[in-house]
Amino acid sequence: MAGKPLNKTNLMALGAEALADLLLETVKGDAARQRRVRMALAADDGPEAVAADIRKRFAAIRRAQSFLNRPAQKKLAQELTGVIELITTRIAPTAPSLAFDLLWAQLHLAEGIHARTDDSWGSIGDTMRAAMEAIGEIAPQLTLSAETLAEQILEATVADGYGAFDHAIDVLAPALGPDGLAALKGKATAAFDAPISAADLAQHDYVRHSERESRARAHRNNTLERILQDVAAADCMRSPSPAQPRLRRKAWSKSRRSIASKKICAACLPTNGSLLGKSAQNPSSTYARFGLPKAVPASQPNHQPEKP
Repeated sequence: MAGKPLNKTNLMALGAEALADLLLETVKGDAARQRRVRMALAADDGPEAVAADIRKRFAAIRRAQSFLNRPAQKKLAQELTGVIELITTRIAPTAPSLAFDLLWAQLHLAEGIHARTDDSWGSIGDTMRAAMEAIGEIAPQLTLSAETLAEQILEATVADGYGAFDHAIDVLAPALGPDGLAALKGKATAAFDAPISAADLAQHDYVRHSERESRARAHRNNTLERILQDVAAADCMRSPSPAQPRLRRKAWSKSRRSIASKKICAACLPTNGSLLGKSAQNPSSTYARFGLPKAVPASQPNHQPEKP
């Protein structure tokens, strides 16, 4: 039947009372939409009120243990996407640090959600990438100390098993600044010598006991090497020069732990490979591991990195 198109202008013409009735009818029996409406109503009480409701929902998601089938997974992804929009529109403009804390907390939900669903469709992964992109938008406004932020990034990235924090250094480089990047590099380098923790071993409890520690150490050290590579990439982007050309990026990869999603020119790495940690004893193998072209001597000005 022909009629007026469904758009914002025509809906506003209905009046507040009619819209309220329609909204109540729409959310009836839909718990996720009811939560979304309640959070929107709480926004009038200030960002802290919205944040309290969001934290309650995050706590419920963390406690949940039931398996998420495809419809439930899709609904959860839609709900979390709505939460991101709520954070960026209602909280971030006036309280960017609070918005960052909430988005960071949402990224920490990834492991628990992935553990009880099959994300072959990428719905949860896409939602977490959206949260990281939102963090990138508010990064220049953050007032966290560089040291604190570096510590948070290191802890989250090392413990991350599903790639939710893969691009944390990229998007938070403006907030880290040179002091934060230097602090993160120092912490990551020192972490190579740290003993393997119980949490590290727990991530590899599927491996036979005799091999568990070596597997956990290799996994941790590979992650630390990737962190140091990302720090070098952020330095290239922050202060490009003839000796440090800009980082050439590919589109973000949806694959887990994709080193190939970014390429850094070889001249941005020291020729002895020390930037990538103590496990990088062989410079040639270090460059090969990350798909990098052979290092260009620093004496060659205005060099261009080879095409991979």
